[in-house]
Amino acid sequence: MAPTVKRGIITTVTDTTNIKFDISEAIDMLDPFEVPFLDMVGRDSLSNPCTQVKHEWLTDQLNPRAGTLLNAYVAGSGLMTLASGEGKYLVPDDTILVGNVVFRILSGPPDVDVCTVVVIAGTDVAAVAATAWRKVAHASMEGGVARADMEKTVLGRPYNYTQILKDWIIVTGTMEVIDRYGYASERSYQEEKKIKELALDLENALLYGVLSYDAGPPRRSTMGGLLQYVLLDGVTNSRSNLLNAASGVFDENMLGNALQAMWDVGGKPDYIMVNGTNKRRMTAWITPRIRTERTERTAGASVGSYESDFGTIDIVMNRNLRAADVIIGTKGSIGIGPLQGRAFSSRQLPSTLDGSWFEVLGEYTMEVHKPYVDFYWIYNTKTTY
Repeated sequence: MAPTVKRGIITTVTDTTNIKFDISEAIDMLDPFEVPFLDMVGRDSLSNPCTQVKHEWLTDQLNPRAGTLLNAYVAGSGLMTLASGEGKYLVPDDTILVGNVVFRILSGPPDVDVCTVVVIAGTDVAAVAATAWRKVAHASMEGGVARADMEKTVLGRPYNYTQILKDWIIVTGTMEVIDRYGYASERSYQEEKKIKELALDLENALLYGVLSYDAGPPRRSTMGGLLQYVLLDGVTNSRSNLLNAASGVFDENMLGNALQAMWDVGGKPDYIMVNGTNKRRMTAWITPRIRTERTERTAGASVGSYESDFGTIDIVMNRNLRAADVIIGTKGSIGIGPLQGRAFSSRQLPSTLDGSWFEVLGEYTMEVHKPYVDFYWIYNTKTTY
C-alpha cells in the first residue's frame, strides 16, 4: 500500500486507514431515556432519501371549507364579501352556511371575493350579525358544464439543511497493547462513548436546531428542528398552534385546549413530550382517575398514556427538553435520516501520533410535515413543582 502524505510528512498507514465502518446501528442500542425523540421517530425515517445538502420534501393540503366575512352580511342585499383571498375556495352553486342561514352562491368566486348570493333556507335577517361562513356542499345544476377555474392546491416544497456531527478518538500506543478489564477493544469502547455523545447532539438538534447555511468555502450548515418549524415560525407569523403559558402551571385545561385546537384544523396528535416537572404535574391530575391494582408492597402511580376526548396520547419523557416547554405532536409527521452514504461511521485517519487516530462522523437532516396542523408548542410554563 502506498504511503499517505499529510502536510508534507510521510505517515504510516494500515489496511484500515480511511476505510469507514458503519456504526449507525449503535444508536438503536442506546438507552431510549437518553434520546427519546430519536428513539420514537427512528434514525432512518425520511419520506425520501436525502441526496443533497439542501433536502426538500413535498407538502399538500385540502382547500379550506370555512372562513370569515370581510363585513357582516346586510339582510336582503344579495351581496356577501369574503375575507381577502377566500373567494378562490368557492365556485357558483356552492352552498354556504352563515349563522343559521344557508345561501347559494350565484356568481363572483373563484375570481373575486364578492359573492352574489340567494337565500335557500333560514331567515335572511338572522344572518346580519354572523361573520363566519362554512361550506355545506356543492349543488351542481343538472346538465351543468365542467369548470376549469376552480382553485387548485399548490404543492409546497419546504426544506432543511444537513448538519455534520463529528468527533475524534485517540488510542495511544500504550492503550493498544495493555490488558484491559471489562472490554477487549479500546477503539470500540471509545466509539461507543462518542456515538452516545453525538446521538445526544442529534437529539438536541432535532428539538432546538435552527436553519443556517454558510456557503464558505468551507460550507457550514445546520438543520432546523421543531424550534425552527413550530415555535419560531409560529411566533413570527402568529400561528394558532402555540400557547405562551406566561409562567403558569401546566394543567389539564391547557392540554385539552391544545388538543382541541389541533383537532379543529385536522390534526391527529399521538404523543406529548414533557420534562420531569411537567410529567409530575400530569401524573398528579391523572392519578385520581387511574384504574389499576397495586400490591401491598407498591405505592405511587406512573402514567404512560393519556386518554383524551381526541384520542389516546403517549406521554414521552425527555430530559433534553427545556423545563418550560411542552410539545404535542404526531409521530408520522417527522422524518430523520442521513445524507446518502453519510450515516454515522468511524474511520482511522493517517497519524503521526504514538498510537491511532479515529474520526466518528455522521451528516443528518430532519423533515417536519404539517407543522401548524400536527404540532402544538406550549412554552413558558412554570419550571418548578
